[in-house]
Order: sequence, then C-alpha cells, then structure tokens
Amino acid sequence: MAVIKCSLDPKSFLVWKYKDENPRFGSQIIVSQTQQVALLASGKLVSILDPGAHTLESANIPVLENYIQDKKRAFPFEIWFLNKIAFTEFKWGTRTPINIFDPQTQLPIRLGSYGSYKAQINDVQAFLLQIVGVRTEYSLTSLKEFLLPHIERDTKSAIAEESAQGNVFGLTAKAKKISEKIKIHLNETFKSYGLILGDFYIQDISPIEDEQLTTYKNAIAEGAKIRVKGQAIQETEAGYRAERTYNTLDKLAENEGSTSSAFTGAGIGLGAGLGLGSKFMDLTTNNVNTNSVTGSNPSTTTNQEFTTNKKSPSERIKELKELLQNDLISKDEFDLKKKLIIDEL
Repeated sequence: MAVIKCSLDPKSFLVWKYKDENPRFGSQIIVSQTQQVALLASGKLVSILDPGAHTLESANIPVLENYIQDKKRAFPFEIWFLNKIAFTEFKWGTRTPINIFDPQTQLPIRLGSYGSYKAQINDVQAFLLQIVGVRTEYSLTSLKEFLLPHIERDTKSAIAEESAQGNVFGLTAKAKKISEKIKIHLNETFKSYGLILGDFYIQDISPIEDEQLTTYKNAIAEGAKIRVKGQAIQETEAGYRAERTYNTLDKLAENEGSTSSAFTGAGIGLGAGLGLGSKFMDLTTNNVNTNSVTGSNPSTTTNQEFTTNKKSPSERIKELKELLQNDLISKDEFDLKKKLIIDEL
C-alpha cells in the first residue's frame, strides 16, 4: 500500500502538491497535526482531509465513489497539503514612496509606511486556482510577495486622501483610522483569492529623508521667518500711523480755525475728520466725541460744508488726495467724498 505524506519543514512551505496526479485506490494519506489535505478533481474541490490517516477508498471517503474508474487503476485527483500554522503575522512595507503635496505649502513630499497583518485560507479551491495555479509548491514568502502590491495600492490611496486634510507630519497619530479604511478595501481583494484578512495595522507613516524633504523643511523655516518679520512690520506701521494721526488731530484741536484749510476745503468737517480716524480710535482707545468737537452731527456738518465750500472742485479733490496720501482718510472715504464733489457739478 502506497503512503502519501508531506515531510517538508512547516516553516518552508504554505501548500505542496503531491507529484502523482493519479493516486492508486487504497493508497493511504497521512495528514499531520499542522496540516490539511485538499483533494481536487478537474479543478474542483472534492474533499478536505483533517489530521490523521486516510485510505483512498469509498468506505472511508464516500464522495470518492463518484470518481472511481477502476479499482485496479487510479483516482483522477490532485492531492494538496496545506500548512495550517504558516499564517502568522506578516510584515509589510511600502517599496516605493507615497508621493503627495503638502496642503499647507503645496510642496511635494514623499512618505513611507510599514505595518503588519494576519491572513488565512478560507476558500481552498479559490486559493489554489487563483494564486497557486500550476505550481507544485507555494511558499509563505511567495504569498507575501503576491499580496504586497494590493496592500501598497490601498495604503497609498488612503494615506494620500488623509494627508490632503492637514498636517502630513501627524499622520501616524491617525494610523488606526487609516488602517480601518484600508482593511475595508483589502477584505474584498483577499476574499477573491480565497483568503480572510485578520488584523491589519499601520505602525508608522513618516517622510522619507531625501532632497525633497530638505527643500520642504527649508521652505517651512523661511515661511516662519517671513511671518514673524511681517508681523513686526505691521505692528511698527500701526504704531507710526497712530502717532501721526494723533499729532495731526492734536494740532487741529489746538487751532480750530485751521480746520477750514484742509478738512473743510476738502469737504470734510473736523467732526467728520475725527470720524474718518476710526482706525486711530481703535488703536488708542480714546473715546473722542465728534459731536462735542464740532458742536453738531458730523454727517450734517459734512453735507453743509460741501454745499457752502467756496473752493473749486479740483482744489477740493486735490486736498482730498493730500489727506489720503497722509493716511488721514481711507481709500473708500476718499472715493465717497470725491463722488459728492463731482455730484455737485
């Protein structure tokens, strides 16, 4: 009686095909505690044999009755030994960079990632036909190499999508969320190959140390310097403008008659001039009551001055420009007063 068994080291193989595709009736198959045996006929799964000794006869394996051709001849079977303990935790890592654009700087940056996963055979027939094919032996390393492109594809897609939402240096903190998203996509892929995906983890997502990263870091540092410098300039200009406005209004208050030369000539009463200095008011927080200075409503005073001013429109517009150039009125205020002057013509 022929004895059929697989004596390969469990660490060296995932599936192994018995070389004789026509085992004799009455042959005995020895299945170890770490193995299962799959019997296939014409590409279809006939039976799964668990650990133990199995004699190829219909009394022991009833389904064989349908395949007996001649008791003196052989069964048209393929005998596959499957290693049940081979499916431990697999390590994976991206072999090529994940190319993204940082949403804050719009600069290119390249990321790398790695992690682990667990898988096991769920559909023996699909696994043997879809992955193993015509090979007579298939190793754990071969399976990892086969699955890695699928893992890389879905990992790169998920990381690129998440990186568009914010800081690329904080992606590792979102590893659990990204892992769950990847697992949803991989489940369907693994299922089509007769596999079940167990745990899937991302352990790290980080920039690759290369020339692009150096350029990125330099741009970030330079941008920070520019922001600090720009803030300092704005604060200096704001203080300077406040001081100039304060000095100008202080002089006008000391010499109330002088208001007719500039503000009044331009069609702006002193009260309106103080109103236009609202930016100055915000900076100094002085509560200047424009009505008390002019003794009337600013808008009324302004309209009266426009209708009673004796200077020509061109002279008044010229004086308006001087006020604008000296930052005593805004561009919007200039345009408004200019329009009022032109409307009088």
